[in-house]
Amino acid sequence: MSKLQHLDLQYANTSDESLAVIGNACGNTNTGLRKLTLVHNQNVTSLGWTTFLACLANSCLEELDLSRNNNICDQGVSVMMVSLARMKRMRKLSMCYNSLITPVGWSHFFSQLPEAAPDLENLDVRGNEFGDYETINSMINGLMDLRSLKTLQLNSHDPSIALTNIQGGLLSTILINPGSNLEYFRFSVRLINDGMIDAISNALSNNTRLTFLDIECNSEYVTSDGWDAIANLLCNKTSINSIFNSNHTIQFINSPRDHSLIESCLRLNRNEDIDKVEVARRKIIQYYFDNGNKNIEEIVDMELSLLPHALEWSSRNDTGFSLLYRLLCGMPFLFDSEGKAAKRNKV
Repeated sequence: MSKLQHLDLQYANTSDESLAVIGNACGNTNTGLRKLTLVHNQNVTSLGWTTFLACLANSCLEELDLSRNNNICDQGVSVMMVSLARMKRMRKLSMCYNSLITPVGWSHFFSQLPEAAPDLENLDVRGNEFGDYETINSMINGLMDLRSLKTLQLNSHDPSIALTNIQGGLLSTILINPGSNLEYFRFSVRLINDGMIDAISNALSNNTRLTFLDIECNSEYVTSDGWDAIANLLCNKTSINSIFNSNHTIQFINSPRDHSLIESCLRLNRNEDIDKVEVARRKIIQYYFDNGNKNIEEIVDMELSLLPHALEWSSRNDTGFSLLYRLLCGMPFLFDSEGKAAKRNKV
């Protein structure tokens, strides 16, 4: 009969016995509890965690936080995956900083996750040791198949693994994956560098889902070339088409505040009052036709039948007024009958 929906037992010094009572209640009698937080309960043994996780199989939990419980081991992970397969409502799972879980345990976790929790939307596995290529490969394949996932937070304490396997595999595979629904990605590596930033840029070039990219990094290893790659992702000023095909979805990247192009493009992307076609239009006006008369000639030399559409496009709102003024200054024949005739004859 309990109305309790969230039970928070952070730093509660829970014992094996008390955790068993909680597990039995969640799995056998309680149908109202939706969120259970068990953070930093170091007095529970590995056996206690394994018993508790087995009890959750029949629970109605939607959110489970098991962070910083250093006695959860590989056996506990194996039992948890069996329970998750029966917890049909599970949407959010946090397993941060569980040092007793080995790469073998994590490999089993990621390989079983798509089948055990196919509707999982939020996964946080920061602060763990994933260890080797086999584990990283299991992670990539598991996350690729987890189509429901919208929020992913991870890092690795081992910078060499993060900069090779995760850079080349996780970013380029998961973020490019056309079936991905990932909207929020938080990624922490101590030694992130220009190469990794470039990999992120390439991975996001065709991604239209991700809106929030939180890269925790030491900025001294990322030079202006790295941040220019991010700017190019948001607005590739090479041509009108390249700007139009830039990324207009991502709204947050924790980049240097003094990079004006990145900040300006992110503000445009965050504007909920305009659609993405209008975002692209404003970027084209602001960052392609600000190059002087050379780029304006693309419109000035346009066929007369297309000119009205180009002028309307540029003057649709005050964003293009400056461009419209420069266009008209470059086309005096529009206001001179002899000039119009000459222009027609030329066409």
